[in-house]
Amino acid sequence: MDANRGGRSPAYMGQHIFDVSVTGVSAHPAKPSDGVDALVVACAMVGELQKIVSREIDPYYPLVISVTGIEAGGAYNIIAAQLKACRDLRDSGLNEAANAAFGAPVCG
Repeated sequence: MDANRGGRSPAYMGQHIFDVSVTGVSAHPAKPSDGVDALVVACAMVGELQKIVSREIDPYYPLVISVTGIEAGGAYNIIAAQLKACRDLRDSGLNEAANAAFGAPVCG
């Protein structure tokens, strides 16, 4: 049996790209409890996104979710309050499964 279900490579599936912004509260690393680390929030989001493919979607449904970039902070002594992440979702056109997993319509 073909792993790509009918020979369709993920590279040729429908592509949905979107950006996410996370806003936290900056703080000094010596007192992280004074802030909300946007990077920690984003890392948790990446883990949850990976679980969509492995635990929420039928294994025979071709879906790929990639976090392709994260930009946060830039100083050595400040916990990042702002973060931007890029994501790429590829599916075979059955957006109902992706919409159900994300809890909102996926734009394309």
